[in-house]
Amino acid sequence: MKIALLPTSTKSRATLAFITVSLAWGTTYAGNKIAVETIPPFALAAIRFIIAGVVMMAVLRAMGIALPKAGEWPGLALIGVLLLAVSNSFMAYASQYLPSVLVSLLLNISPLLYVAMQSALGEHVPKKAWRGLAIGFMGVLILIVPKVIVGGRFNVDHHTLISIGALVLGPLAWNLGAIYATHRPIKCNHLMSAAAQNLAGGIGAMFVALPLGEMNALGQVSTRSWLAMVWLIIVGSWLGYVAYLYCVLNLSSPRVAITTYINNVVALFVGWLTLGEMLTKPMLLGGAVLLVGVWIVRATTLAARQTKPKTEAVAAVVANAEE
Repeated sequence: MKIALLPTSTKSRATLAFITVSLAWGTTYAGNKIAVETIPPFALAAIRFIIAGVVMMAVLRAMGIALPKAGEWPGLALIGVLLLAVSNSFMAYASQYLPSVLVSLLLNISPLLYVAMQSALGEHVPKKAWRGLAIGFMGVLILIVPKVIVGGRFNVDHHTLISIGALVLGPLAWNLGAIYATHRPIKCNHLMSAAAQNLAGGIGAMFVALPLGEMNALGQVSTRSWLAMVWLIIVGSWLGYVAYLYCVLNLSSPRVAITTYINNVVALFVGWLTLGEMLTKPMLLGGAVLLVGVWIVRATTLAARQTKPKTEAVAAVVANAEE
């Protein structure tokens, strides 16, 4: 008698994928914070994404899926570097100095930046979305101000300041890659595309890690950090990403967007459970205001995307994803 490891219906598989993404990606913030305890951020991204990309590519080739064509590699490399080498390395850097739950909340600035950037490129943004943007950025200020102003005076160490900047520049790079992917869709298999992006992102991060001497620190990495990196590869780069792509292909955009909010709740719980992190009042208030703004933006802009072909939706999946 055969036992099915996965549901057989598309609806059931999509539901399983939704649950997987909602839970899996919420754990990656604590995973990053534990990994960077002894693994430098660019070295972490280099090792993580090279392994993820090579293994994914080997498995897909064994399944008979063709490699990207020569002309597709430059675009895949650019997307991989922007989304993974830059965005995730900057997030890993910030995770060294900020609580993982604060990192997860601040990264919600990504869809706000995406809409603002699309507007700058000439795409129409509804008035209600602009109100959502204003509310969202107000939430960001509530989150940031207590970190940089103490006793009525600007008082912040440079690591915290750089970390906050990294959590703005990281999503900016992510969205640049997302916009490029949307306007220059690559026709190869979407899973092979993800594998190639992982490989390119890892190689891009390696070009930064080597001159910084980060690879020299790998001899002092703790078992705890290695295990966290393995978790990030399996849960973030493989399981979570494949499940997310399945969600995009089979669920409505508003429902897929809900995973972002569940991720934040999971990040809070995992941060408390594994790292002893606690939410402060500014984090509660700022996070709530930010998420309300993001919800308004998503609710008023995702409807337009519903009319786009699914192939284009897959190309644009990175606009809302986070590993």
